[in-house]
Amino acid sequence: MKEIWEVVSKIPVGKVATYGQVAEAVGRNPSKEGLVVSRALKYAPIEISYHRVVNRIGNVAKGFPGGQDAHREKLV
Repeated sequence: MKEIWEVVSKIPVGKVATYGQVAEAVGRNPSKEGLVVSRALKYAPIEISYHRVVNRIGNVAKGFPGGQDAHREKLV
């Protein structure tokens, strides 16, 4: 879990990554391990910029705390 948090914390301001890209960065199968990344981010410390992670087609996540509108607002 901590390795996922570390990768996500390195996503620069103004950029995003997909769940699959994060999975691949930690050595997991990007097409099958996006859910693992999603679950790890659910428990991420508040200082982790998990709002910079989007789904495989670049859309905001349905399960984001506060919903999709909250996710969009964080990305602006």
